[in-house]
Amino acid sequence: MSCKCCCDSKEVTIKRCPVCDNESLEVSKKTMESLLNKDRISKISDNQYYFCAEPDCEIVYFDGKDRFYKKDLKISIDDKVCFCFDISKDEIRKIGKDKVLEKIRDNMKEKGCNCEINNPSGRCCTTQIEKRY
Repeated sequence: MSCKCCCDSKEVTIKRCPVCDNESLEVSKKTMESLLNKDRISKISDNQYYFCAEPDCEIVYFDGKDRFYKKDLKISIDDKVCFCFDISKDEIRKIGKDKVLEKIRDNMKEKGCNCEINNPSGRCCTTQIEKRY
């Protein structure tokens, strides 16, 4: 089962993070507005922003000139993998990728998800979990 709210098949643009050079995917303003601190929301321009998923990089969102950092977020993103169902990297290490994916998919069936507003990438975490762990 895939996530209905954010797993459409539209093509996305990739840009390189200006700090760490990580490939970064475009992100919606809706995602940014739900996760940035209130005082930073007004700083979002009409430009397309990108999400840097590199854990060691302090930048989270960027466009051609603007940058938003981890400190600008309402949440901590360092240990979380699934933001809808509060699953950490540690939980993946403890119970394994397959059990975590099963747990997420069961929760998606039962409760649904809101990846576009809960996950800093604006995307479902299952693809990233499958690739990284």
